[in-house]
Amino acid sequence: MMNNYTAKNAYQNDHNAVQYDKTRFTSIRGKYLDRLEKMSILRCLSTAFSGCSPSSICLLDIPCGTGRITETLLLTGYKVFGADISDEMMEVARKRLQQFSGIKGLYKEDIEQLSFDNSVFDATTCVRLMGHLPMENKKAALRELARVSNKFVIVTFYISNMKNDLKRIVTKKLFNKTAPWHPLTRREVILLVNDCGLNIVKYCDVHKLISEASTYLLKV
Repeated sequence: MMNNYTAKNAYQNDHNAVQYDKTRFTSIRGKYLDRLEKMSILRCLSTAFSGCSPSSICLLDIPCGTGRITETLLLTGYKVFGADISDEMMEVARKRLQQFSGIKGLYKEDIEQLSFDNSVFDATTCVRLMGHLPMENKKAALRELARVSNKFVIVTFYISNMKNDLKRIVTKKLFNKTAPWHPLTRREVILLVNDCGLNIVKYCDVHKLISEASTYLLKV
């Protein structure tokens, strides 16, 4: 049994689920980062499936949360399965995504122990999760993402460097943030990816100055 982590249970109530997008993506900065984050994912997908019609590609988006990224994938034309550990977050996603024919269902799943068969998706996407996970949980999650994908894994890592670490220290003091956070250096990302049997194709920084997120395209 893998160790628990704070974010695993953080969104399993109606209030947190309903407020999730509102508190993160309604400010000017939030909207800007939302757009950049989605663009980084679509760039990785474009590289992965160059020359392919999105309608021929089946993705697993986990954790799908409120359906923010899932919606973008569906608007681009991909077929998408969504999964999350929180019923409350998926209820928000269900209402958001009901208009799309490309949504193939929403499933309650623990990313460290997925119920899907091996290699059933063309690619898996995992956004805004890895920073919450301690290293052993990261390994378990990444291995599961690779197991159920037959081609690629697209995952956001949070990068530890002098600029990001200083910004994080200042933010924690100003806003009294206490939730555990587990960023990685670029070197640690390489070691983790290699340990899970994957290869880095490319990565896209969301924004070098205002975000520590970097979206990686990994080959299974």
